[in-house]
Amino acid sequence: MATTQTESARIPRGMLAEGETPILAMHPSSAYTLVMATLKTVLWVPIPTVLIIMFITIPGFWTVYVSPMIVYAWYRVLFRKNTLYVLTPRRMAQRRGVLTSNTHYVPADRVQDLIVTQGLLQRLVGCGTIVVTSAGTDTSKGEPKGILTRLFWAMFLVENDKPGLVWANIDSPYETAEEIRKHIGSHAGGL
Repeated sequence: MATTQTESARIPRGMLAEGETPILAMHPSSAYTLVMATLKTVLWVPIPTVLIIMFITIPGFWTVYVSPMIVYAWYRVLFRKNTLYVLTPRRMAQRRGVLTSNTHYVPADRVQDLIVTQGLLQRLVGCGTIVVTSAGTDTSKGEPKGILTRLFWAMFLVENDKPGLVWANIDSPYETAEEIRKHIGSHAGGL
């Protein structure tokens, strides 16, 4: 499992230190990205444009409705391609961003816990999220309450709004978490 994922993910220059070799490197699930891009564009774009479409002729429909859907879907695909999760013997890393790039590192000896979560849609496509808590991570931030609030957060806000390092929407999350525990645990005294 790890070798296939490592071979398919190209690690950008400068993300790892000289001589540091990846044990595991992967992108978010392509199936989940495709499903979410489709759902979000179909549900998200109509809400602000319904009133506009009522006042525009049929040719305007393509400009107002379809163009933003295509742009958003391509953005999600680019975001997936530009998101990379890497495990090395020394640390875990996450790099994300389309126009700008942010890289977050957690040294192996600071990893305290791995939390695997799967939403309904993630379970259907076989992916999930691994939240890595480390020494110094603020875990007091709570989840949004109420179905409408959670729906709003899922549709319009940052998908990975969890404390710590977040490997979001990865295929086979439980197997990946075990792989991480095996390698991190041997360097950090057990996990």
